[in-house]
Amino acid sequence: VEAAIVDGAGFWRRLFKVELPLLVPVVAVAVLFGVVYTATDLGVVYILTGGGPANTTQVLPTLAFQRGVLGADLGQGAAIAVFLLPFLIVVAVAMLRLARRAEVGAR
Repeated sequence: VEAAIVDGAGFWRRLFKVELPLLVPVVAVAVLFGVVYTATDLGVVYILTGGGPANTTQVLPTLAFQRGVLGADLGQGAAIAVFLLPFLIVVAVAMLRLARRAEVGAR
């Protein structure tokens, strides 16, 4: 940042050419954690609606909990929970590649 100031870069050029590229890897990891947490969080839906009227607000984590724990069918609950794995792997790989590409591009 100091080198850009010494070289005469203005605020906008510093922002878009120096500061934001340095923030992209950190933001990518934060978004990755947020997506994983959101995809596996059953607390919000379960506490607010409990699956809703006629299971209209059912998401995969609440469905896995309802079938596996409350329905006493652990195999079906585990199978539903494992169904999230490919989605989360694709999201994780995409976000990590984006972070790596941004990190290499910033050098």
